[in-house]
Amino acid sequence: MSDGSLTGARVLVTGASGFVGAHVCRALAAAGAEVQALERGRLGDAGSLAEHLTRLRPTHLVHLAGLRGDAPGGWPAHQEANVLPTAWLLEAAVMSRCDPMVLIASSSAVYGAAPAHDQPLREDQPPRPLTPYGVSHVAKEMLALQAHLAHRLRTVRVRMFNLVGPGQPETLLASSLARQVAVGERQGGTIVIRVGNVFPRRDYLDVRDAARAYVLLAGAAVPGEVYNVCSGRSASVQECVDLLAAAAGQPFRVDVDPARVRSVEILEQRGDAGRLRELTGWTPEIPLGSSLRDLLEEWRAREAAVVP
Repeated sequence: MSDGSLTGARVLVTGASGFVGAHVCRALAAAGAEVQALERGRLGDAGSLAEHLTRLRPTHLVHLAGLRGDAPGGWPAHQEANVLPTAWLLEAAVMSRCDPMVLIASSSAVYGAAPAHDQPLREDQPPRPLTPYGVSHVAKEMLALQAHLAHRLRTVRVRMFNLVGPGQPETLLASSLARQVAVGERQGGTIVIRVGNVFPRRDYLDVRDAARAYVLLAGAAVPGEVYNVCSGRSASVQECVDLLAAAAGQPFRVDVDPARVRSVEILEQRGDAGRLRELTGWTPEIPLGSSLRDLLEEWRAREAAVVP
């Protein structure tokens, strides 16, 4: 079982400035690792990237860069932003011969709409992606697995579920809700929250708990394996709204906006992190209510800075 120490590790991180990347970089540094961002521009040329890796000789690569699920563009955009950079990174890691452990960020989107009898979702369940985003992560995972099987590259696939917490982009559900509350508080009167379908249930996990999981996996993961990073519990959109309403300082009203209702919707998704827990002892520490309150406080600070 890993103790979470990465003293002496040299870790290159793609997507270091993003929502997840910023938290992962802080957690890696706190664990004793030397952390360096790997610029996205290097992910289009395997040859020059291999030379860069040969010079730096990282012990770990953490690949977090990519397009989010809410981004437009369909399959071509996700292939260009998610799949091809992963292929170049893996090829460069093989060419460099520096034998890093490579943690590839994947997503619960690979599972799609699994039936109730398959919940909670385990790593050995077959992928059933419903979106181009989900398909792109299946492709990333297969590239990582092929690199391990064919070239013995020490790849690890990390399936993150719905992350929430400080720094979350406002285009994602929880941050959108928190921002609407903060704006309503600043404007005064009854807070109006516009949502789509309030019934879907997701497995929400604080991004800081996910960052801890990355640190532990960097020290203990079995090459070639895949690990769920999730809370093991599901909450509905309505429950998220209710938690924010409890934290709000004013009357609250929820309006369903048809424009926010998705044409393809997964009614429930809940994961099983047993493999990660058995390997490292990791368990989530931050409840959903705290994650949402921290996110709301961040939006309140932003709104307080708005010039009237």
